[in-house]
Amino acid sequence: MTSVPKITVITPSYNQGQFIEETIRSVLDQHYPALEFIIIDGGSTDGTVDVLRRYDSALAYWTSERDRGQADAVNRGFARATGELVIWINSDDLLMPGSLAAYAEAHVRAPNDVLLGDMVMFDARGRIKTVRQTNVTFEGVVVPWLTGTTWLQPSTAVPSVIWEKAGPLDESYRYTFDREWACRLFRIAGVTYLERETAMFRLHEDSKTVGESRDWLPEEERVTLQYLGETRFAGRRDVLPRLQLREARRMLTASTYDRAKAFSHARQALRGAPRIAISGLFAQFALRALTPHWLLRRAYRVRFRR
Repeated sequence: MTSVPKITVITPSYNQGQFIEETIRSVLDQHYPALEFIIIDGGSTDGTVDVLRRYDSALAYWTSERDRGQADAVNRGFARATGELVIWINSDDLLMPGSLAAYAEAHVRAPNDVLLGDMVMFDARGRIKTVRQTNVTFEGVVVPWLTGTTWLQPSTAVPSVIWEKAGPLDESYRYTFDREWACRLFRIAGVTYLERETAMFRLHEDSKTVGESRDWLPEEERVTLQYLGETRFAGRRDVLPRLQLREARRMLTASTYDRAKAFSHARQALRGAPRIAISGLFAQFALRALTPHWLLRRAYRVRFRR
């Protein structure tokens, strides 16, 4: 490329002082020549501000003050963004080496597409799993459990003109504001797959993805109902029951294990669509329900062993 597009990286932050310096370094150490790095901290009290002060000269903008949550922080960051391409990476996650250059090259070839990389999941024990973005469409992010869609926010880069058309994150959501936003995003934009890892997602007990995942279902249902009428699945009686059964199965994983919650979701699913009991999804749930937690944990350790 004779010239490179300006890229804005937005990082919302709150009390992630143990991780945020690693996040900052994962961005700065790429030495991308047209970088605008914005960090919006919600008034952390754990040493985060000391880290931000050390990197003051390398950041286009940072602030630490009380906000209305993660969605508000991202929206405030985008309001200051001037890049042609915008990336949102949380303060406990990382960008993979070379990802900014890869995004830039793809943006030059497809300037109006949302750019999708793959994502590495890791935890404190160092276990690693690569998750690939697949079948990302508007309909796919509305009902991913019916379409086999995998969309990964940390590995997504969005042209600023597309972000502006999609509009800001809906701050009335605590958990699923990213998926609701994705519905608007992919309703108007095409995609380009990079076919390479661009971000790392950290699994830890203090993250909402791990620590509060039991509370997500009402918001997942709300997003689904908001956009379902625009898909070919409108009118199907098993859409929400299948979502509930998916959540029931997820409550029986090694990292998120809650039998009471799992069986509650399963009962709701069966009441809404009794025929779901003969589905492959129900068979998967039943198999997990019959598997002791210790065996699930052992299988998890073996699966993620380097």
